[in-house]
Order: sequence, then C-alpha cells, then structure tokens
Amino acid sequence: MPKSQSAELLPLTEQEGPTEAILTIMPRAGGELTQFRPFLLVLAENEEKALAMKISADIPADERRTLAKEAKDLRLTLKKARCAADNAKDELLEEVKTFSKKVHSANGEIWDRCERAEKHLAEIEQFEENERKRVEQVNRTNRAAEIAPFLTGPTSVDLGLITEEDYQRMLTDAKELHQVRKERARKEKEEADAKARAEREERQRIAAEQEAERKRIAEENARLRAEALERERAAEAERKRVEEERAKERAAAAAREREIQEQARRKQEAADKAAAAERARVEAERKKEREAAAAEQRAIEEKARQEQERLNTERAAMEAEQQKERARLKAEADKAEAERKRLADAAAAQAKKAADEKKAADLAAKKAAAAPDVEKLQVFIMEQEDMNPPAVKSDLIRNKFIIIHNNYIRSLKLLVQEIEG
Repeated sequence: MPKSQSAELLPLTEQEGPTEAILTIMPRAGGELTQFRPFLLVLAENEEKALAMKISADIPADERRTLAKEAKDLRLTLKKARCAADNAKDELLEEVKTFSKKVHSANGEIWDRCERAEKHLAEIEQFEENERKRVEQVNRTNRAAEIAPFLTGPTSVDLGLITEEDYQRMLTDAKELHQVRKERARKEKEEADAKARAEREERQRIAAEQEAERKRIAEENARLRAEALERERAAEAERKRVEEERAKERAAAAAREREIQEQARRKQEAADKAAAAERARVEAERKKEREAAAAEQRAIEEKARQEQERLNTERAAMEAEQQKERARLKAEADKAEAERKRLADAAAAQAKKAADEKKAADLAAKKAAAAPDVEKLQVFIMEQEDMNPPAVKSDLIRNKFIIIHNNYIRSLKLLVQEIEG
C-alpha cells in the first residue's frame, strides 16, 4: 500500500458471512463431497475475522505492524486452504473421468456384442422373405428383358409377382399385338410414301409453273429496261443536237458582230480620210467640215450603239431560248428516270408478290399435309380462289389468265365431287 495514502482502507468485501455457493455446498459436506469439509471449516473460522480487520493512518505504527503480521498469517492460512481445495478438486475430477471411461467402455462392449448377435438372428429370421424377394426380382428382370421388344411402353403389371402361366399368356398376347402393329405400320408407311410421292410431284409441277412465270416476268422487265434505256439514249442525242445548233447560232452572232464593227471601222477610216482631203482642199471651210465630220461621227456612233443594243437583245433572247431548251431536256430526262424507277419498282413488287405467294403455298401445303384428301383439296381451292391475278399491263394477257384460272378452279371442284361420290 503506498505510504502517501492516509485514508482508511476499505474492507475486502461488503459481504458478511459465507457466500450462497458455500451455504449450498456445506450441507453436502457429510455426503459425497466430504473431501472439502476441512477447507470449509478453515474458511468458516477465518473468513469473518479476515473481513473484520481494518487499518488506517490513525493507528499507531506498532499496532499497524502487528496488524499487518496477523493479516499475513491469516492470508497464508486461507491461501493454503484454497490451494489444497483446488488439488482435491483436480483429484476428484480425474476419478470422475476414469469412471466415465469405464462406463462408456462397458456400454460399448455390450452394444457391439448384442448388435452382432441381433444381426445374425435377423438374417435367419428374414431369410425366407429375402429369398422370395430375390426370386421375384430375378423374374422381374428376366421377364422385363424378354417382353420389352414386344411392348410400346412400360407395363403396369409387376412381372415379378405374377405366375409363370400368367406371364406366358401375357408374353403371347404381346407378341401377337406387336405383329399386328408391325403390319399396320408397314401399310401406313406404304400409304405415306405414295402420298409423299404424289405431293412431291405436285410441288414439282407448281415449281415448274412458277419458274416459267418468273422467267416471263424477268424477260418483260428486261424488255422494259431496254426500252427505257433507248428513250434515254434518244433524249441524250436530242440534247446534244440542240447544244450543237445553239453553238452554231452563237458563232454566227459573234461573226455578225465582228462584221458590224469592221464596217464601222472602215467608215471611220473613210471619214477620216475625207476630212483630211477636205482640210487640204478648202482651208477656209475647215470648221464647217470638222463640224460635219463630228456630226457624222456622232451619227455613226449612235448607229453603232443601236447595233450593239440589238446584238445584246438578240444574245439575251438566244440565251433565254437555250435555258428554256435545257429545262425541257432536263424535264424529259427526269420523266425518263421516273419511268425507269416505276418499272423497276413494279418488277420488284411483282417479284415480292411471287415470293409471298410461294411462301403462302408452302404454308398451305404444310397445313394440308395432316388433313384428309378432300379437306386438302378444299383448302387448296379456297387459296387458289383468293389468289389475285399478276399485275401485267396487257389486258389480253390478264383476261386469258383469268379464264385459265377459272377453268382450273372448276376442274378442282369437279375432282372433289368425284372423290366425295
């Protein structure tokens, strides 16, 4: 304890007397836990005294030293009792472990020997039942393997439980039914093969007709494209011809303009010469001649100006005409391009329609494959009646197609009536 502490020391615990655990153990000290009785007695004799001891700075030093010596002796006494009780506890627990091992060993030996004897007796007890089940399982396996090839699925009869007589009767019935099924399957296969051949031949015939129609459409499209190309070539030739004529007209106008300028130049030169001669001949009339020459010059310039304005007017009219002609040629070219595009769209629409009709025919053939012959023909007739004629330009071809198609429908209906009759 530090020397600077002058306050009174607190007791080790506020509790007085033995704890609840000690009170629980003490009544049993005369029973199976007698080894702890001496330690409990030491605790009972010294615990109250130890908890009652107090020390403080107010107590004289000699008394404090005496009190400290008594506390040490009492502490060592309690420690000795505590350590001895702990050792006794370890010895008791070791005895408990040894006893527990002996109990488990004895129980295990009894369990194993009884279980071995019981298993042997159970085998004897259940031998008859197991032998019966084994025979049933052998019969079940062998009979299932023998009869399986003649059955179409699992049987609800337990082949291991029925008698041999019942099994032989069942096997004979299965073989006879199997033979009947084989014969029926053979007939059905022959009928199906014949039907498939007929349908295949019909599909081949329809495919040949569709191929012929496709070739005809392709040829018609090629002819229309050739005509459109020829019209484009003619329009291009006409455009070139007009351009050449316009070029010639422009060259002629330029030549006329040069000629007018040359005439004006010659007139100017003649006037200049006449004026010079007149000045030499009559000096007195120089002023008059000069004025006449100037007037004549103005007249010539005015005439040249008027001639230039006329040429400009003619050039503007010519350019307007050329622009109008170019617009006309462009309109014709646009019209030819629109016609070509329309023909190409019509050809594409015709091809798409042929493809859709082929797809519809294939779908109808698949649907009709599972129906009786009369129903198949009736469905096919309805599909043919709903079919629209091809989009052709010629009224003669369209009318002939309608007549042939109607005759074809009537022939199919007569075939249905013949089959039903």
